[in-house]
Amino acid sequence: IKENYNKLNAYNYKYLSDGLLISGFVWLPKNIKEKLPVVIWNRGGTSEFSGIGKNRGSIFTDFSCELAKNNTIVMASEYRGGIDSEGKDHRGGDDINDVVKIKEIANQLPMCKQCKSIVAGFSRGGMMSYLLAKKEPWVKAVISLAGTTDLIDSVKERPEMYEVFKEAF
Repeated sequence: IKENYNKLNAYNYKYLSDGLLISGFVWLPKNIKEKLPVVIWNRGGTSEFSGIGKNRGSIFTDFSCELAKNNTIVMASEYRGGIDSEGKDHRGGDDINDVVKIKEIANQLPMCKQCKSIVAGFSRGGMMSYLLAKKEPWVKAVISLAGTTDLIDSVKERPEMYEVFKEAF
């Protein structure tokens, strides 16, 4: 935590997506001297489970810190229905717009390169990354860590996910 804290700045911000107030996060190296590429981090979990803001101390221990330490700007969304975000989580439905909006925000920041971006995520975040790659021409590459690809198999492997999916869909 101390090493990341000394090398990075991390901020929580709010933005509008489809008229909903959504909580977002950004990690960036300290003392930026040039425009940097953007990586959009898609968190795992549903609603408030595994939210970035769940344990604010972990903001300097996440995989997002490792990405930011490699001279990138990392931006993320709590998604609608997540911690400090309005709306209902649809797990890959309209909440994909919350991530698209982050790219629009990045394009307005003076320290961000205006180029195609990498999307990355863990579990549900991997699924969100796949959906973005399918939908958005600005996606340059996808990093997926244990990304969900088959919801039916997910329920077979983890029966407790049935209730999570039932509520989301």
